[in-house]
Amino acid sequence: MGNKKHGIAFLIIGIAALLIGTLLDISNSQIKSVETGYGLKLTENPMDKSWCYEIYANGKLQIRQEYVPGISEKVRFASKTDAERIGKIVLNRLKKGRFPAITKQDLEENEISYQ
Repeated sequence: MGNKKHGIAFLIIGIAALLIGTLLDISNSQIKSVETGYGLKLTENPMDKSWCYEIYANGKLQIRQEYVPGISEKVRFASKTDAERIGKIVLNRLKKGRFPAITKQDLEENEISYQ
């Protein structure tokens, strides 16, 4: 009887460990990029429901952009899609070794709201 209880306990612990490992892997999946060491993560500001993007290099935060770049005003990203589009442009430029600055033309071409 005791061996059966130990077996069940080990089974439960094993399943819990697998679930925790899977959840941790899912939460980190946005920042992984094997080829270049760069990754993109999107986060929402719960206070005003705005979005920002973060660029990671080898797991370390390099850029955190809370405001739409390329304009003089401080305008937050209105949607996750807007933050993601600009974040991907910056990420791709970094991967190619280019300067990642964003212009108004980039914003207009990607239909990013900034007014």
